[in-house]
Amino acid sequence: MATSSLRTAPSLHTAITPLGVSSSSSSSSSPSSSSSSSSSSTPLSPTSALSSAGLSASVSSPAAAAPSPPSPDTTAQEPTSPPEHQQKHLEKSAQSHTRVRWVYEPKRALLVKKRGEMAVTHQMLKAAEYLRDERRMQVLVEPEVSAEVGSLQAYSTERPLVEQVDLVVCLGGDGTLMHANSLFPRQGPPSVCFNLGSLGFLTPFSFETYRSTLDKVLEGDFFVTLRNRLDCQVYSHQEGAFVLRSSFTALNEAVVDRGVSPYMCSLEVFCDDLYVTTLQADGAIVATTTGSTAYSLSAGGSMIHPSVSAILFTPICPHSLSCRPLCLPDSVEIKIQLPYTSRSSAWVSFDGRSRVEMQPGDLLVIKMSPYPLPCVSKTTNIGDWFQSLAHCLRWNDRIQQKPLFARL
Repeated sequence: MATSSLRTAPSLHTAITPLGVSSSSSSSSSPSSSSSSSSSSTPLSPTSALSSAGLSASVSSPAAAAPSPPSPDTTAQEPTSPPEHQQKHLEKSAQSHTRVRWVYEPKRALLVKKRGEMAVTHQMLKAAEYLRDERRMQVLVEPEVSAEVGSLQAYSTERPLVEQVDLVVCLGGDGTLMHANSLFPRQGPPSVCFNLGSLGFLTPFSFETYRSTLDKVLEGDFFVTLRNRLDCQVYSHQEGAFVLRSSFTALNEAVVDRGVSPYMCSLEVFCDDLYVTTLQADGAIVATTTGSTAYSLSAGGSMIHPSVSAILFTPICPHSLSCRPLCLPDSVEIKIQLPYTSRSSAWVSFDGRSRVEMQPGDLLVIKMSPYPLPCVSKTTNIGDWFQSLAHCLRWNDRIQQKPLFARL
């Protein structure tokens, strides 16, 4: 596998300073390269979001294969550079494949399991025993899980969880990853996700291979998908001023809906403080590209690869023939306000949880988080995504058309 130089376009989540990972075009990296890249005037690579977990990163292009050896009856020639248009394609392809390796040996793992599944509990204990006894790692679980099983230590609630964990192991479905995301509102360690749930769009690994998968991850040299997240704040309007009521970090989406009210939502929408429209609909979805294959897809939004840094705005059943979904730059700030003249309250939820009621005058502010969530890929982020589209959503699953005439 050839390695190309790092060339990425600037985006919101590239300006991450607390993470300082070293990026290089070779297979080895040093801490000194991290400090030099952080002090340069050019934007940091998205791979800088990995250093808080003790990872270094390089960007590799799987498309650049090693040249084939010459056949015995031919004269070996010096390999030539690919044509200019092919070189540009390889450079563009390389931006999508982020390969990382550990700067220091990981010693602490957090196991997050699907709630209410006894079978998943047994599998969690297998993984915990392997990590603790054979990999010599400290294994932590959530306090509720520790009280349930008794044999595993709970993480401390007295200090930030990110300081106690080097790796997250998710055992469940997509909802389990959403829950793990909520534990790390800022930077978080890489997550390796085993599919023990229903759909498993975001959980590419089978638990049957948990030993070999964990070995590969702990030994380093694996691909990750950096999944952008949304910083969301709900403000109450009290005595002529907005007061912060709650904050959330969403991996998939924030959804404003009419709840149990029989009336449509009337939502005033602003983009970078510019009034855009008053939406009359059952609600609105503001999603990441990771969430583009979730609720936004059901409401008619486009499917967008998670490496594309954008914010999606998808109306829910708008009472208009021309209100179509939008794809916005990742740098914008979206505000949704419930008008003072609204007939009823509305509700906002984040990744299908943490439901909050909004009264007339209340405000929801959404912007891209500077801390993407690194998720370990089974192949590459491109390969995993298309495999999930085909396996989970049956994308373009159709009987092939027959030819007009049978070949003789």
